[in-house]
Amino acid sequence: MSLKGILPSGAVLSVLGFSENYKRAFQREVQSAYYSQDAVTIHPIVYYYHCSQCKKEVTESCIMVSDDLHLVHAFQQAVFLIIFCLQGN
Repeated sequence: MSLKGILPSGAVLSVLGFSENYKRAFQREVQSAYYSQDAVTIHPIVYYYHCSQCKKEVTESCIMVSDDLHLVHAFQQAVFLIIFCLQGN
């Protein structure tokens, strides 16, 4: 049995990850642009919870892309606020 299968009502299971320093590039860019590329961080988030109205297991996902490496905590707080609202709390 998986953890999400025994998730109690009102609980949320979150799976968070990140890919740091992902370089942005444009197709057919000039060679000099290779040396001035900016890096971004990708934050994929998947969360599971039980819907308080329909009593079904719900899977939601969110992907955030940022060029500021210090916003990880702000992203997590925003996602948790969304989950809180979705649960009807």
